[in-house]
Amino acid sequence: MSRGPPPKKAIEFAIPFAHARGFVIFSRRQRESVCDLIILGAGRTTIVRMARTKHLRGSPAEMETQLAGAAAGLRTIPPDPGRAFEIWACNYYRSIRFFRVGRAGLVEIDRDGKPIDSREGTGGTPHT
Repeated sequence: MSRGPPPKKAIEFAIPFAHARGFVIFSRRQRESVCDLIILGAGRTTIVRMARTKHLRGSPAEMETQLAGAAAGLRTIPPDPGRAFEIWACNYYRSIRFFRVGRAGLVEIDRDGKPIDSREGTGGTPHT
C-alpha cells in the first residue's frame, strides 16, 4: 500500500495534534502498511495515515483523488462504530488538513476530529 519512505517530518509535525486527541501508538510503515498512527481516545480508536502532498488546497473531492491510495488502504480495515479512519495531509510548508475516510468519500474535519461545515467557506483552507 505504501509508496516511498514514510513522511517523517510530517509525522513529527503531527505528533502534538495526535497527543491532544488521546494516547498515541506509532505504527512502523512497511510493505502493506495502511497507517502511521493509532490514537486511543475515550470511546474511539482513530487510525491515521499521514500523507505528504504538494497541493494541499482543494475541495474534499479533489483531495480524495490525490489521496486515493491512502484512502483505499484505510478502507481495507473492517469498519466498527468505535473506529475512525483519517488521513492527515501535510505539505512542505508545515500546513496540515485532516480528513475522515468514509465509504462514500472524504469529509474534512478539524484537528479535534469534528466535521468542518463547508458552507462556512473553510473547505479549501489548510489548517495549522
